[in-house]
Amino acid sequence: MADHPHRLAGLRPRLAETTWLGSCDADKIRRLEDESAGNIYVSGSGALVRALLADGLVDELHLFVHPVAPGSGARFWSSDASAVRLALKSDEVYDNDVVHLCYGPDSHTFERKP
Repeated sequence: MADHPHRLAGLRPRLAETTWLGSCDADKIRRLEDESAGNIYVSGSGALVRALLADGLVDELHLFVHPVAPGSGARFWSSDASAVRLALKSDEVYDNDVVHLCYGPDSHTFERKP
């Protein structure tokens, strides 16, 4: 990852060689995608991931499910979010019972917004 420039939307950059994109803007993200070689990786920002999903900008969604039910805390899916149909691409269960789920757009219902 150190060989590639980093670009962030929604957060102030804290990594060397990081470009600040400002707030989440679908057109900026599409331009970045067109100009970049490789993947755009988002980690830990539920609000940003929800916005990218709503704009049809997610090719893969990796979820790690931990066997803990805290009973409170921030929700990943907001109650007012639009439904996005996903298809399970792969799954893996680790020795500590964490489950890695990889989803992609459901090709039957997914349309990328222009």
